[in-house]
Amino acid sequence: MSRTANVTRRDALLSLPVAAGLTLAASGTAYAAEASSPTLPSSQAIRYLYLDRSRLSLGGEQNVVVSPLEDVASAAQVLSASLCIECGESGDSMIVELSCSSARALLFSFVAEEAGSYVVSSLALSLEDGSSVLVDFSDCDDAVRSFAVEEGAQALSEGDEIATTVTASSAAGEPEEVASVAAGVAASEEGVKSPSGAGASARSLSGKSSESSTDYVVVVALDPGHSEGENGRPTEAGATGVDGAREEELNWKITEACRRELETYGNVQVVMTRERFEYKTLSDRVIDAIRQNADIVVSLHLNAIGGGDSNTSAYGAEVWAPYDGEYNNETHAVGEKVGKEILDELEELGLFWRGVKTRTVTGESYQYSDGSIGDYYGIIRHARKAGIPGIIVEHAFIDNRSDYEAFLNSDEKLANLGIADAEGIAQAYGLKKVGAEDLSPVYDESYYERAYAAEVAEDELGALHHFLTVGMASGYRASSSFDPIFYKNDVGNVDARALFGATMAGYYYHYLKTGAAEGRAATGTAREITTLWRLYNPYTGQHLYTADDAERNVLVYQGWASEGVAWEAPRAGSESDCVFRLYNQWSGDHHYTMGSDERSQMIENGWSDEGIAWYSEGSTGAPLYRLFNPYETVGTHHYTLSGKERSQMIKNGWVDENIAWYAVLTPGLGESDDSEGTPIMGESQASAALLASYYCSSVGEETYPSSVYAEKGAATIDDFCRILVEEAKTEGVRAEVVFAQSMLETGWLRFGGAVKVEWCNFAGLGAVNSNPVDGANRFADVRTGLRAQVQHLKAYASTEDLVNECVDVRFGYVTRGCAPTLEELNGRWAVPGDGYGENIASMIELILKTA
Repeated sequence: MSRTANVTRRDALLSLPVAAGLTLAASGTAYAAEASSPTLPSSQAIRYLYLDRSRLSLGGEQNVVVSPLEDVASAAQVLSASLCIECGESGDSMIVELSCSSARALLFSFVAEEAGSYVVSSLALSLEDGSSVLVDFSDCDDAVRSFAVEEGAQALSEGDEIATTVTASSAAGEPEEVASVAAGVAASEEGVKSPSGAGASARSLSGKSSESSTDYVVVVALDPGHSEGENGRPTEAGATGVDGAREEELNWKITEACRRELETYGNVQVVMTRERFEYKTLSDRVIDAIRQNADIVVSLHLNAIGGGDSNTSAYGAEVWAPYDGEYNNETHAVGEKVGKEILDELEELGLFWRGVKTRTVTGESYQYSDGSIGDYYGIIRHARKAGIPGIIVEHAFIDNRSDYEAFLNSDEKLANLGIADAEGIAQAYGLKKVGAEDLSPVYDESYYERAYAAEVAEDELGALHHFLTVGMASGYRASSSFDPIFYKNDVGNVDARALFGATMAGYYYHYLKTGAAEGRAATGTAREITTLWRLYNPYTGQHLYTADDAERNVLVYQGWASEGVAWEAPRAGSESDCVFRLYNQWSGDHHYTMGSDERSQMIENGWSDEGIAWYSEGSTGAPLYRLFNPYETVGTHHYTLSGKERSQMIKNGWVDENIAWYAVLTPGLGESDDSEGTPIMGESQASAALLASYYCSSVGEETYPSSVYAEKGAATIDDFCRILVEEAKTEGVRAEVVFAQSMLETGWLRFGGAVKVEWCNFAGLGAVNSNPVDGANRFADVRTGLRAQVQHLKAYASTEDLVNECVDVRFGYVTRGCAPTLEELNGRWAVPGDGYGENIASMIELILKTA
């Protein structure tokens, strides 16, 4: 079924060519021409009635939308239509002519010219075949079909939310009231049946412009309602229906069919909230879903009136979705959109459309963290807390014989319901069925069958099904031309890791949609990288860092705010690279340290040791700073990759404890802080050849003092730069930093100041202002002089031990790790040093531009 995207009801109404005709008729004269028309109660004639506003100001526009049932009249068959609206005060009636229509909806727009209370009383339809129908709304509660026009009412401005009231006929003949916003009249080929989310496109469907993981893969958690015990004993009984049918048993069969059908689509992973005979509370079901990185929870049920009646008169399908409130509002838009699409598919099977509905509950224990009222149903409420939509699909009435015999009394019919659910979910998220050819850049069937022969043989649906359901989730390599483990861990793919974390299926689809087109490498060698997530507790002020996606998701559910990727770390390391995590059960605080003594002392003081949390990269990585707040008892330590954040926190009174450990140097992480500092440590970007070439192009090869340095181990500038790069690499200092500093300190090795060329002191070590000549260090050869400079830089920028024996006589004078960036050398290496580090950084930029 093809459909255009739905828009908000207000946008839809404003986009339609409104030309409402409005006339006033005396009481009792309305619809005189329709006196001979058959009259039907609204419960037997319409799908729904929308009133755009329950109150509006004098002169404001009111919009009313009516959708007639197909067996009464499709909107396409309507030649003309008139809506009768009665004024309670005067007894007069307004006749509002049809403004415009879509395939299944009629719009009536008018301007309120008199204050008072109004109620929709009837609808007259003239059809193409010459017949006419009169719909009587008196079977609806007045509160559902009424509105007020007030002289002092404040009109809604453009973009304001609009409260709506929906009535949908029930099989019991009672119009049911459903609160709904972001509902619309979509002028599409097939029109709309119910309110739906605004332009929904993903968590989604919420229409966010920023990239979402669901742009690549949607993780759908299916929740089989209630649960059945083994030997026919339900652990959480559902309803009992016609001929003793058990809801929990039928729910499982519907869910299994839905899962099997969804697994034939691409860009989706299906997870379950429970096993068949497993009992779980509603909150545990949601927690299990979010631990598996679910983007939506769909709970599958059957409806019942209850009370022991095995043949109730109520029938049809309905969906319960999150109500429209500010708290995690996108769950409402997405839930309503998915619910509508599912109902579309169920109606195609013949089920009566009962609508997408919401229900709220008051009481402090049900409130959301912002103080707003809760959603009534636990699955929906708990999912909303985690920031994901939860919906409940009530497929049919198990205690209605007509529904039961038409839709529920065989496995085939139950399977059809599950397939319809899957098709609705797929429609909402834009999923398409895939074959091997669609996945060819990442999937080679013969390769996969050979690599995983035993597992594939056990899958009765074949290799492709196994790949879509097991292989992608497990990160199995299915082609010689694409390695998912490499693609996940390639240092340049930090954007993908931020989107998918441990959801491996995302990396296949990312390469298919984006990576291949961008020319990203699909195979190669890459260390495994761990993504560290940062979370914030707004109640305690504590930050928490975790490499566990599931822990992150559960903490968000518990009220923590996710602050995204904190840094990245190697997945493995040596014993000396371990970063340990400890927990204080009395304060709820966490602490992270590499120090074995600190760790032992904290354990002795009652902290619980939670073991290795991650590993440090070593001094070649990006420095990660630790700060201490002496005024707090919880969240006393903070860890950050950001020099800017570190500087601001120091200004705010935090105590700088220098470098805690090192993160993987990852493009895009920490780069926003470039203006705050140029790192001294890290992998060199300049080769010896580049540095030598830059020297020659700047001052000429003849400038190099070869007559002096030939006897000191470096006869040419090429020799000098080769030694420099070797020494820098050994200690993890960037070679371009050493080179630029030495050129600025020595005037391109021409010296001329207090320090002499033959002393091989390339950075003014010891040449303090008070004693520049006698204090200056002297080294026997070029390599020793460069080694001392490199070691002195490492003293400032790192807390890591030296690799080579220390030749820097001033190494012990430095507070280790106090200046990890060039800019922080100002006033330290050079006094007063204004612009010292910036000048070095500027030369580095020029060097790298010539590469």
